[in-house]
Amino acid sequence: MTALKMESIADSVKSLIERPRPGLFPLVFLLLILGLCLALGWYLLFSNFRAYDDEGILLMASKLFLEGAGFYTDVKWIYGPAQLFSIRWLHDWLSIPLNHSGLRYITLGYWLLLSTVGATVVFRLTRSACWALACLSLLFLFTSSIVNEPGHPQSLIAALTLCIPLVAHGRGKELVFSGWFLLGSLLAVIFHIKVNAGVFCLAAVGVALLPRLFGACQLPLLRTLLFTLSAASPFALMYPLLDQPHCLAFAALVSTGCAALALSVSVSIESGDSDGSSWLGLPVGFVAVSTAALTFAAVNGAYPMDIIDSLLSYSASQSEFYHYFRSYSAYQLASAGFSLVIAGMYCYSPDSALAKQIEVWGKCYFVLAAGFALLTNSPATAQGMIGYAAPWAWLLAVGSSRSFSRDLLAALSIWSTLLAYPIPGSQLYFGSSAVLVAALVTAADLFKKNLSGIAGSIFSQKIEQVVAPLAVGLAVVALSFPLVQARAQYLQSELLSLPGTGALAIEPQQARSYRKLVAQLKPEDTVFTTFRSNSLYFWSGASLAGTLHHAHDIAFASLNEQQRVIADLDRAAAPVVISRDRPAWAGPAPQAPIIVWIDKHFKVVKKIGPYTILKPKQWPPEDEIRWY
Repeated sequence: MTALKMESIADSVKSLIERPRPGLFPLVFLLLILGLCLALGWYLLFSNFRAYDDEGILLMASKLFLEGAGFYTDVKWIYGPAQLFSIRWLHDWLSIPLNHSGLRYITLGYWLLLSTVGATVVFRLTRSACWALACLSLLFLFTSSIVNEPGHPQSLIAALTLCIPLVAHGRGKELVFSGWFLLGSLLAVIFHIKVNAGVFCLAAVGVALLPRLFGACQLPLLRTLLFTLSAASPFALMYPLLDQPHCLAFAALVSTGCAALALSVSVSIESGDSDGSSWLGLPVGFVAVSTAALTFAAVNGAYPMDIIDSLLSYSASQSEFYHYFRSYSAYQLASAGFSLVIAGMYCYSPDSALAKQIEVWGKCYFVLAAGFALLTNSPATAQGMIGYAAPWAWLLAVGSSRSFSRDLLAALSIWSTLLAYPIPGSQLYFGSSAVLVAALVTAADLFKKNLSGIAGSIFSQKIEQVVAPLAVGLAVVALSFPLVQARAQYLQSELLSLPGTGALAIEPQQARSYRKLVAQLKPEDTVFTTFRSNSLYFWSGASLAGTLHHAHDIAFASLNEQQRVIADLDRAAAPVVISRDRPAWAGPAPQAPIIVWIDKHFKVVKKIGPYTILKPKQWPPEDEIRWY
């Protein structure tokens, strides 16, 4: 009887561990980690303001849109109509204040959403609460660059991207019409927030889906076509800038990963692995959401050609004026090339003993590469994730645990790294966030299945029982240390104390410079800043000349935009121009027509730190320049 009771207890414990719903113990850690993330995110967001003022661009664009400005026509915009819909929803219908404080709370919400979705993906694919909690904390830390650009939709896009494998999880050919419709709707939302992100997601889903629809193993032509297009696409995208330093290396790095993925997803797939024509729900969902987005844009005065023209103008300005690429080492390129070679070896004979060894040791390398990237210092962390780990993410799409959702996660991991083109700022982190999620799923697989073939089933289970909780403990520690540092930094900072900034505290001297600068401006002034500091308009209440929220150097604005600014300044009763000292690396200011006009008609009246205030030469009469 005692033996039976012990066996029953053992079965109950095993069932508790293996069931796909977290128990009380993981829920306690979930609340703890969420609390740490919330506190850390708040301190980081409210102790940071970047001089390049990307958040000011988004605030001013949102203000102009809510006031009825002609978006994509009079006001050029880089994002799609779905992003404008989110502005209307958040600031108009939900009444979230349109200021720096409100924008930070929205950003914190999106940041937590991204980390939670990533953790959910890991939990659903591994059925391990410990690995999911580790993902929650690591992904939150990994994407902390969001604090530099509050309001940007990158975190929302990354969260929606990770929702794609969730929709397909555990279904494969059982995915019914409604599931495909939801998948198509997700793709459309991403596309209409940021077009390039949507294109990359569409490409990733297409590469993962086509072999299941048509059976690439039985159609060599399709496999060849997928391989060729996947390998060539990064070079085609970057063709205008391939002659720039490091661009060719980046293209080659992504190309090898895309090509290896195209080979792996077409292995061991039976022809017609789908439920009849239910997959048609995908294009139907995409078209339905696209129609809604374009209808919303039309109601607000913008039509498809207006949107296309605006997006092309921004794309041209980035290709012509704003672009740079980080350098990738010879080892990273060699590693990516080797990944493609062994992907070809694996696909040539996927059932051989060699293929099984390639799978195990390749996955080990993928996990170690991602771990190594996490241990490097920012911004090399995301660059390392792309350079070392991303070309090996295709390994998630092979093995006995393979599923359509894993194929999608692998494909999205590799294709999303293209977001780092042509400016690898925060896009490095959000473009490679799926790689981190894929690596954690792969790590869980190794401990749960693959290590049993090396160390024995019982021993490998014991390793997993030790390592997974240890990973959660390390995650708590990893969040606690930066939280202590962030809190200390906040307490040493000084409240900005300007309208709409709330609890925002920054470096004391910087805060005083901004307050002195705003004190020189009056609500009746018509102000124009040559260095895209749109936050000054919110802090001072002054009018914006030319309704131009500059997302780039004014010298790169179109001639029509420059003429609008000149006209507003010329007829204003109290025009003010503010410029900022250019950093040495930026070189001399381009001599655009508006810069020539300002030099001719305005003079310096005051300098405050790196900022210079200019007013018309006939007012005020005194020529005194005071230095602060």
